[in-house]
Amino acid sequence: EKLLFRIIRAAFNQRRKTLVNALSSAMGEITKEQAEKAVEKCGFDARIRGEALDIGSFVKIADEIYSIINSDL
Repeated sequence: EKLLFRIIRAAFNQRRKTLVNALSSAMGEITKEQAEKAVEKCGFDARIRGEALDIGSFVKIADEIYSIINSDL
């Protein structure tokens, strides 16, 4: 749940950025390449902006990022 809210905040704190760029700059745990991989694995274009997503989409992306973070441990 905490990760989901961090992702949503990152997406809306930097609205003019793509979601991938917003995530990679706001979250130190993932690289830009990992953020891009997570977004694309959820079926979205890497150029999508946060305001184009609904809550269910953010949940999918949060789950994917959670998997990426925990696979590196």
